Amino acid sequence: MTDSNPTKSLSPSRLDFPDFAKGFAILGIVLFHFFRGHFTGWADHAVTAGGAGVHLFLMLSGFGLTLSEEPPASSLSFYKRRVLKILVPYFIAITLIFFVNQLMPLYPNRGWYAWLGHLLLFKMFDERIINSFGGHFWFLSTLVQLYLAYPFLAVMQKRLQPVFFFLTALAISLIYGGLLVITGKADLKVYNAFFLQYLWEFCTGMLLARWFTDKGWAFWRQPLVILATGAVVGLLLTAVLALRGGPVGKIFNDIPSAMGITCLAALSFKLLNRFAWPVKQAVLFIGGISYELYLTHMLVWGVILAGWVEYGAGPVAFPMRLLALGAACVVAYGYRSLLAPIRVL
Repeated sequence: MTDSNPTKSLSPSRLDFPDFAKGFAILGIVLFHFFRGHFTGWADHAVTAGGAGVHLFLMLSGFGLTLSEEPPASSLSFYKRRVLKILVPYFIAITLIFFVNQLMPLYPNRGWYAWLGHLLLFKMFDERIINSFGGHFWFLSTLVQLYLAYPFLAVMQKRLQPVFFFLTALAISLIYGGLLVITGKADLKVYNAFFLQYLWEFCTGMLLARWFTDKGWAFWRQPLVILATGAVVGLLLTAVLALRGGPVGKIFNDIPSAMGITCLAALSFKLLNRFAWPVKQAVLFIGGISYELYLTHMLVWGVILAGWVEYGAGPVAFPMRLLALGAACVVAYGYRSLLAPIRVL
């Protein structure tokens, strides 16, 4: 009698990839924020490409939720876990940033209205405060919206054929992006960060998780040449669309960007596993604190940058940027440890 679940026969090391990919994504994002403008030429373009890590995060969110097979019918249990794992750390971090900003004006929007916009989740609908206390917090708005939609998406995934499920999500995102361009709202964050813009990425993660659990097919196990080609083509198309495509290119370059960064993460996973195992373990460690690092890294960078400017030290030197990266990881690890009792509730 054959085993009906192909994933039982898979090597446990294959499940390292989601955590590795989280670490890879957050490292790209942090390097983008800490080193943007420091380099010139191809190095600056490489750092800028790290910002695509948000697309990998969204795909991994759909992948992780589907892989955990949380029943969408028990919505109260599902949302309780999301509140404890996502919203509580977010609310605590944003409150800390709010009070630090009163003492050290790191961000121009310092008011109570902006702070409440985060806590009550209405900042995702107000262009004036959606980027308050750090422009990277737009991602949390999108993530919350996708989590609200997830139970419905999980039901639809079970009812639709896999390819039709993906194509439907992709069509919705493309139509929505087209409407933003036509209506002239493509540059407004409350619209271009709305979850429909990124629905296809989240649903792609759901589809890949279903293929993994049902068929044992792991996309990160594909041949090196395929992953390398996908990474190069995806990131090059992203650059061309962003630089030459105008508003249309900026809206639709998410597709090659997501493909490129995902293939690059899988390629790096395979190469590091073969030739630089300690580096892979370091990325896995960072993957374990990826969410906390996302929440706190810009606060660390803002404080360091403010102190650097205060003492008139000039442009931030490369070693200081590396120290900032290390400090951000230490803060994120401490923050995760502090929140450990909440995660087990």
